Formats: sequence, structure tokens, C-alpha cells
Amino acid sequence: MKPFLALNLRHPTPEDAGDVLALMLAWDIADYGSEDSTMEDLLDQWSDIDLQRDAWLLVTSEGQVHG
Repeated sequence: MKPFLALNLRHPTPEDAGDVLALMLAWDIADYGSEDSTMEDLLDQWSDIDLQRDAWLLVTSEGQVHG
């Protein structure tokens, strides 16, 4: 039996942008077959919202972003 993966829900910070972009690129490849997002896209999207109110990250206890 596999051990449970400890996950935490928290708001993203600017320091999370690289990990979030990696997740977005993996999603792009799964959906479109190629990367379709850039750091500029992500930062532009984040500039339109209040990260401390309107955004959440699912991360492991080691800090790996899962969603």
C-alpha cells in the first residue's frame, strides 16, 4: 500500500511562478501536444487578480506544486 501524500492548500506567491508555469506547460502538452504558455502569460494573469484572495495552490509538504 502506498503512503498517503500530504497536501496543503495555500495561496501562491510570486516565488511560486516557476513551479506554476511548469504545471501549466505540462497541462499544455497534455491538451495541445506542445507548450502554449509563457511566464509573461502567467504573470499577466496574476496581475489581474488578488493572489491572496482569489488563487490557491495544492502543494506537498515538501513544496511541490500539484495544482
